[in-house]
Amino acid sequence: MGVQAVNTWLTIEPGADPGKAVLTVGYDLAITENAYKSDWLVRVDVMGYDAAGDEEGTKAPDILYTFQCPGVLNGYLFKADGPTRKEPKSHTVELAYQTLNEDPGVTRKVVMFPGGKKITVAIPHTDEISCRISTSNFAWTNQVVLRI
Repeated sequence: MGVQAVNTWLTIEPGADPGKAVLTVGYDLAITENAYKSDWLVRVDVMGYDAAGDEEGTKAPDILYTFQCPGVLNGYLFKADGPTRKEPKSHTVELAYQTLNEDPGVTRKVVMFPGGKKITVAIPHTDEISCRISTSNFAWTNQVVLRI
C-alpha cells in the first residue's frame, strides 16, 4: 500500500473579494509500516465533472486546479516522521470563482406569475467539483541537466 489518502474532504467558502473563493482540501495520509522510510510525491487535484443528467451532458473530469509545493511540479513532497498510521494534511488557496466555474453558461426559463405576467430568469449551470489525491514513491537523483 505505501501511502494512501483517506477521509478526504473539500470546502469552498467566500473569499476576501466578491469574485474569489477560499478552497480547502483535507485528508489523512494512511502510512504503512515501511513507507515512512521513503519520500513520496503527493498530488492534490481539484476536479470538475459533469454527472449523468447534467444540463451539459456527461463528460470526463477536468483538472481545475492542482496544489503545488514551491520547486515541485504538480504536487508536493512528503516524508513521514515515523511509522504513524494516519497523518492529517490540508491545503488552502484563494482562487477566482471563474477558476472553479466548471459549467459556464446559463439556462433560461420563463416563469409565469399570477395575472399572466412572464419573466425570463437566467439560472447558472451547476458546478460539480471534487478532489483527487494521488501518491507515488519519489526517488531523488543527484543528476540535473539544463538545456539552454
